[in-house]
Amino acid sequence: MDDVFFRLTKSYPGTCLCHGFRLSEMLGLLNSILLLLLLSDGVFLYTLS
Repeated sequence: MDDVFFRLTKSYPGTCLCHGFRLSEMLGLLNSILLLLLLSDGVFLYTLS
């Protein structure tokens, strides 16, 4: 995820200064949501098998 953030800020140097914190906050939120989904999916599949 850091790699994606790095590429985003590299592509848009302006956003790094203006929205760097907000963007990383959003990415962190998305990351935790995805992690939760993966975990719950894994638990669901584990209970099925």
